[in-house]
Amino acid sequence: MSIYFNFDVGPKGRRFRRAIDGDKADIEYIIKKTYGEVYGGADIGSLIELSTLSICMIDVNKDVIGFMALSDHPNVPGVSQVDWEIWMRNLFQKYFLSRNTLFIHYICCLDDVADFFLEEALTSVFTQDVYLNNIVVMIPHGCPEDHITRYLASKKRNFYKYLPSKMGSGFREGNCSYFYAAMRQDFCPKLKIRGAVEEDNDDIVEILDKKCPQLKELYGEYYISEIISRHPTMKRKVIVAAYQDHVIGVMCLNAEVNYENLQNTYELHPYYGLRKATPLEKELKKRNNILLKTFGEPILYGRWGPFDRTSKAKQKVDEDIPPGETAVEPRIKTSSKVIFRHISLTEDRYDRVYMKKDVSDDYSVKLGGTSPTVSLLSNASVAELLDEDPFDYEIVNIDTKLLKVPRVISRDYEPKSQSDRQSTLTEFETKLKRRTSVMAKKQEETSKYNYSGEPNAFIIELFGCREDVDYKQSFDFLEAAFEAMKDYDYCILRMPCTEKSYPLLQHFCVS
Repeated sequence: MSIYFNFDVGPKGRRFRRAIDGDKADIEYIIKKTYGEVYGGADIGSLIELSTLSICMIDVNKDVIGFMALSDHPNVPGVSQVDWEIWMRNLFQKYFLSRNTLFIHYICCLDDVADFFLEEALTSVFTQDVYLNNIVVMIPHGCPEDHITRYLASKKRNFYKYLPSKMGSGFREGNCSYFYAAMRQDFCPKLKIRGAVEEDNDDIVEILDKKCPQLKELYGEYYISEIISRHPTMKRKVIVAAYQDHVIGVMCLNAEVNYENLQNTYELHPYYGLRKATPLEKELKKRNNILLKTFGEPILYGRWGPFDRTSKAKQKVDEDIPPGETAVEPRIKTSSKVIFRHISLTEDRYDRVYMKKDVSDDYSVKLGGTSPTVSLLSNASVAELLDEDPFDYEIVNIDTKLLKVPRVISRDYEPKSQSDRQSTLTEFETKLKRRTSVMAKKQEETSKYNYSGEPNAFIIELFGCREDVDYKQSFDFLEAAFEAMKDYDYCILRMPCTEKSYPLLQHFCVS
């Protein structure tokens, strides 16, 4: 991720970037130079390194003129970092959630930018994180009011002050914790999105014509109006963002999707082929879940506790087996055991093998000056083993010296001539291709599985915004798209490889 957090924040070249360790000296200089610290005695280095987000405001000369550190928990002594939601509900009657709330742990800036620093910093943070709804400034005990009001001088935005709801008889305002909260709707208001009407045709065509002039050449100047009025039964919807009676953004949605083509082109098995999963498909996926078989079912039926080891689980399973029945022995990893199930096969191999030390030193001369025996032996052995079932074994904590393969020669595969060597290699290649083709066929059968559920996806056909609209607000379009297509759980967006990336893509996963 780039160090630059937000370029276009305010006039005179002000912008924000992420704080780095090299900014520590500049921030400490700002603290000494300014008056009225809200949070005293903080370790700036730890804040930069450990905070959820730490940003700096820089001027035209790229000098640091402000700093703010945010985290996902309140900086109140005695409040749990992982369970602060209950504390917030009981004391302030506010239902903030950890997944969409950040807390300011430190803030400082030069006196010249104190009037607008907090406003522009919060606007930048809200703009960059579309899932963030609240930013809270906890005021510590004994902090003078003027130390925080210097940052709240701006009257363009609203900051809400909250006091504890349960106060005793000896309560005084300066003797308890309170906080200011900033809401997303006050700093980054959502776009007003509605369904398109025929009167929006001119504004929509103007926006799309700048992105794709071919649409107007192919379908004329009124193709949006024709989509809305002449084809009301189609599974296509057009939504627009309006501002002062003018369209500033448009998105065209279509529920008619070629699922067969998508399933043959992309890997869509985790999403049931973008269809609604049938009870049979859900059951098959559940049965194929190895972790559920290994851990879930024994715990569910009471044969295995959450803190039991595999040996205890095996003992409990054996106790549950009725007398006269044989239990299938589960495969359990051991610390120093290697299990070979095809014992007869391996013994047969070693019965026909002898060590190279029994061969005379001039053996290579007898074969015409070459000694390809070792490589040919390995090829022949592998070719013969490919015809059989593969070994089923587990290796744990084995000394590396024991894993070295000895140099051996097989009497059955001693090459007597060049033609024999060639035939051995040909046989090996044939069996290897046959084994590869079988695996490819199995994979192809799996990939060709056709899901039979109901359609569960819609596609974005057209999307565009006016030049003065920030594309970071395109998330509002995505929320409105799912509201317009309530019967579907997935949204599809196909992008050409040559197209530049834009903020809407960060809400999609690549398939």
